[in-house]
Amino acid sequence: LIPENLEGLVSLTFFDIHENQVSNVPKSLLELPRLKRLYLSRNDITKVPEELEVQDGLIELEFHSNKIPSLPGCFEKLLNLSDLSISNNQISTIPDHISNLTRLWSVHIGNNQFPEIPACFYNMDWLIRLNLYGNNIRVIEPKIGCMMQLRKLCLCYN
Repeated sequence: LIPENLEGLVSLTFFDIHENQVSNVPKSLLELPRLKRLYLSRNDITKVPEELEVQDGLIELEFHSNKIPSLPGCFEKLLNLSDLSISNNQISTIPDHISNLTRLWSVHIGNNQFPEIPACFYNMDWLIRLNLYGNNIRVIEPKIGCMMQLRKLCLCYN
């Protein structure tokens, strides 16, 4: 569905292709120079491509409701990312380097397979919204008290 040749769309800042049975993310989509918002939710994607690292201007990234089992290391390069939605996948761990994303203020990782709140989030005292609903979280570490900016913490259905 996504054409392989998107290089002419040099002014594109927003790309939304949710609910289209997309199974992979073409490299050409990841080479759009001005892309700020990328919505790939409710598809059949099984892997976040490493090439995503070149999209260091991204501020919103939605991969929720796919079949993704893990996150690659490329997330550490997305320094402008402010909103990440990866709920409804099969993810059980978050790379520690995600705590280097100092502009990330909203994280949605509900309905995955987290047995506890990922430790990296305790170091992110700038987080405002953290949705962890529908996992299997049984313990909340006292370190949660260090998240001074947190305004919304959703732990329902655990």
